[in-house]
Amino acid sequence: MPAPVGIPTPGPKPSRTAAVDERALVSWIEAGVSMTARWRSANGRPAPTRIEVVSDSLTADDANKMASQGIAMLWHGDFHNARQILNALDRRIGAGKKSTGSPADQFYRHRQSRSHRARILGLLLIPLAPGPVVPLRRAPDIREAAAEAYGNIGEPSVASLHELVGAIGADEWRRNGVHVNALQGRIHPHYGTFFPTRSEYVDLVAAAALPSDTLAFDVGTGTGVLTAVLALSPTRMRRQWLTGLIKKVHTASRGTYGSRRINAEPQTA
Repeated sequence: MPAPVGIPTPGPKPSRTAAVDERALVSWIEAGVSMTARWRSANGRPAPTRIEVVSDSLTADDANKMASQGIAMLWHGDFHNARQILNALDRRIGAGKKSTGSPADQFYRHRQSRSHRARILGLLLIPLAPGPVVPLRRAPDIREAAAEAYGNIGEPSVASLHELVGAIGADEWRRNGVHVNALQGRIHPHYGTFFPTRSEYVDLVAAAALPSDTLAFDVGTGTGVLTAVLALSPTRMRRQWLTGLIKKVHTASRGTYGSRRINAEPQTA
């Protein structure tokens, strides 16, 4: 098994100079030695203050108890086992109680529930070595995904496994593209942008009557999906018209295409 990621420090506490940003460092005790590594968070989450090293012997129940107490768990076991623990934690959190009250109250409780879920799942940590690589058994190649999320990683670091899994998924969307019905094509989103099919807003824009077919302003482009919808609007209108015509003909012909075929031999009376 690869050696754990971390920088040994001589004293019981990691030595830090004024030139080091303390908010971007995490420290933990391993085999009686204090270790320090750079904290990585693409969404700006603060570094955990209490970390304990865990491995494959950790159960999902124990992980849930530690997370509930605010203890972060630095994984030094098999990568796939860490994914299983993360999924088990997610199941234990559940969807929460069904909220009631005004729409504003329901929205507030929903946001609180999502924040709680992100905080709990973010406490399972993974080591990152320069490259970057995950120095664990059966770890995937994360170089492109980590570069999109964290930039250059030239020193031992620690990140949330939940966030890293999201970066890996985003990298796959970037390479393979995401199908958008309104475009009848694919969008290749960068990491950190809203998912192009996250809600119905794409279909709303696609169905809206445009005041102009020649001029549009796109402010704050993310994936560029709305720009593509607006740019392809005339084509989309023709496709919708043709689709409607085909459906009409299909209905009029009793659910068949073309003329009905005669499969039986004609018989005389």
